[in-house]
Amino acid sequence: MRVESKHVILSFLFIILTACILGYGRYASIIYPFSLNPDEAQVAANALLIKRYGIGWNVLDGTTCGFLHSLSACWPYLFHKDVTYSTLRITAFCYLLLSTILLFFTIKKASGISSAIIFSTFFCLFFAATNHPDFLHYNSEILPLTLILLANFSSVSLFLSQLPTRSSFFSCFTVGFCLASVFFSKLQAVPIALTVFIFCLIVVCFRYPSKKIALILSLFAGTIIPTIPIFILTYVTDSGTDFFNSYILWGLKYSEFSLSLFNFHRLLAFDNFFLNIIYFCLALCIAAIVYRFILIDRTSTNTKVLITYYFILVLVSSFCTIKPGNLFPHYLTFILPMLLLFTSAIHISLFYHNRPSIYYLICAFIFCFYLIAEPLAHSLTGKIRHFGPHTTPLHTSATFNNQNIFSWLNIKKTDSILIWGWMPQWYALTPATPATRETHTFAQIVPSPLREYFRSRFLKDFQRTQPDFIIDGVTKHSFGFNNSSLQGIQIFQKLYGTVTSDYTLLTNKKFSHSQCPAIYIRNDRSSKLLNNIIEFSEITAQDTSNVNNTDFAPGNVADYSVTEDVCHDYWLLPEGKLGALDIAFSKPEPVAEVRLLNTNNGIQFDRSTETVRLSLYNEGKVVFSDTLTLHQHPEWTPYKLERPITVDAMRIDILSFKGRGAGLNEIVALRATP
Repeated sequence: MRVESKHVILSFLFIILTACILGYGRYASIIYPFSLNPDEAQVAANALLIKRYGIGWNVLDGTTCGFLHSLSACWPYLFHKDVTYSTLRITAFCYLLLSTILLFFTIKKASGISSAIIFSTFFCLFFAATNHPDFLHYNSEILPLTLILLANFSSVSLFLSQLPTRSSFFSCFTVGFCLASVFFSKLQAVPIALTVFIFCLIVVCFRYPSKKIALILSLFAGTIIPTIPIFILTYVTDSGTDFFNSYILWGLKYSEFSLSLFNFHRLLAFDNFFLNIIYFCLALCIAAIVYRFILIDRTSTNTKVLITYYFILVLVSSFCTIKPGNLFPHYLTFILPMLLLFTSAIHISLFYHNRPSIYYLICAFIFCFYLIAEPLAHSLTGKIRHFGPHTTPLHTSATFNNQNIFSWLNIKKTDSILIWGWMPQWYALTPATPATRETHTFAQIVPSPLREYFRSRFLKDFQRTQPDFIIDGVTKHSFGFNNSSLQGIQIFQKLYGTVTSDYTLLTNKKFSHSQCPAIYIRNDRSSKLLNNIIEFSEITAQDTSNVNNTDFAPGNVADYSVTEDVCHDYWLLPEGKLGALDIAFSKPEPVAEVRLLNTNNGIQFDRSTETVRLSLYNEGKVVFSDTLTLHQHPEWTPYKLERPITVDAMRIDILSFKGRGAGLNEIVALRATP
């Protein structure tokens, strides 16, 4: 069999194996039903805006994450499905698979198929094996990274070609197209894309002088194709100021401070597996440099150029990681492939075709080190590779439809909702559209020269949509903003005045908690909702004496809080125990429906009630009883009676559970309406 045919077969097998490894490693995160990082929740919220209003800076604000990042997540709408956390992580899987393939073929062109398999496997294994949520969610680095690797593949192909062909023009066009697309995908990644663009421009000027003009025109034509429609849209919607302030100026303000080298190393050490790959690549690079300068130099001119180019890419990607000044591990997504490209090019100084035994020995060392030594070291030191809330004992499945955690409020797809704070994950759990273009209120809370501009724009959006519901998400354990007195919705007086006059705070005086999110409903809808909800006078539970934390009290099932992620708004039974809830009504009521919301025990995701017996009482006698199988949180389980029954008490017997124990988040009883 010819060598070319063997390489084709090996390449095909590598792609299939990579897909299987990535899919297997990331499956647990794909089926995890909650947010792993607020960034992916922001994308899901932006998708709701795109679905309802289309594309435009006047309805969508991606901050430093360009709208292309959110737009690419909207593919489920083509199949009449919703954008969920499952679909977002499937999108991330596809981009990572494509990135691995592009990395493989780029290294293969310059260093051979063996090197391509080895160094691409590092990339694949890391993203398959990591338990770190920052690398498992649909982060904003994945799309621009894929575009950069595509542009890099085109640039390297152009550099290694002997003569200009038709594909050379397409390669130039691709580089330009990717540069422009990166600009509208992730502002932070533009310096990396610009480095690839400059390399391609240099290659064109010095490698193909006779075709220089035509190739440069192809290069710039690629940048124009995605740019012109976007700027036309910006002009038509008269949103140029919004684009400049919210995407350019805000991005510069957000990255005003850089990380120190000490903090940069801390960032690299967030995931030990990632850090070990970095150390190994550096060790291999040092060995190659020593071999070249002390023993013998067998490096070709092309390889020297690529080594220099890849080294610059490593420096620029490190700069893009350091510059925002945040200890966000997902920024490291940019560094890993650039370092692998650099190492794959520089290691050729160590290995060449007449020394296969050394090559195979190093390959064996690599795989032994990462598949045996590294996990063994962690087990010996008693350390876990890193945290990951998706590793839970509860079984779940991928979701492709919105589960509407706020359905007890009768929220519909045509409604709009405003969430104050940095909790966009709640948008993703409701079919309602965000009321403002911002899906978090960082710019409206944090003092800055642009805060008044953002607040003014925010108010205009608010007045235009007149949201049906408002949630003040600034609580003690919320992400980003957790000081309700200094960062809550009341600090924006122009907005808060409207909230207090036109909205009703949903609270249960007997059972609500001040540390949970405050939910407001517009006055014209509040009376109907509250008139339908039956008031509970007392809630007691059996078999709760072994619950150590009184925060998980029985009264939590009527506190009007359902999210489980910022406060203890649910009731738990002792681990491994069954029990029951006894609920007394304030007065006899005609019950038409009972709605129950299960618990997951918050982000622990290790407790869930499976079946319950619902019993309705009147004057101490059972007037109705039935067994229900509950959905998992966040999906409600409604139970409509065939006809209204007048009752004065209710009992929920827990019959079985999943995981470590049972509990419930919320119970709502609705009275029959005339």
